[in-house]
Amino acid sequence: MLRWIVFVLTTWIATHAVDETVWWPNSKFDQRKWVSAEAGERYVYAKDLVKSGVLIGMQEDEVIALLGPSNPAYNPPSSIQYLIKRSTRGFAAFYILDIRLVDGRVSKAFVRFD
Repeated sequence: MLRWIVFVLTTWIATHAVDETVWWPNSKFDQRKWVSAEAGERYVYAKDLVKSGVLIGMQEDEVIALLGPSNPAYNPPSSIQYLIKRSTRGFAAFYILDIRLVDGRVSKAFVRFD
C-alpha cells in the first residue's frame, strides 16, 4: 500500500508541480502577431515581452495601444491581465500575463498560473 501511495504522489508531482513555461516556445514579441493571435495562443510571445522589460514604465493607455484591450472584468485594480494560454495539465486553469501598475505606470509584468 505504501508503494502505491508513493507512486501516486510521485506521478502527481511529476505531472502537476512542474512549471510548463520551461517548455514553451519563445518567439520574439511582434505586436501584429500578438493582436491577431487567439487569447490562449499568445504564450509564445510572453517570455520575450516580460524579459525585454519593454512594458516597464509604460502608462496603462500605452500598454493597451501595444497589446490591445484586455477584458476589464478580469482586471483587479492597478492591474491589466491578458489570457495567454490554457493549461494542458488536465483541469481548467490558465496562464495570465499580469501587468501591475503603480501610479498609472507599469511597475512589473510577469506570467502567472491561475
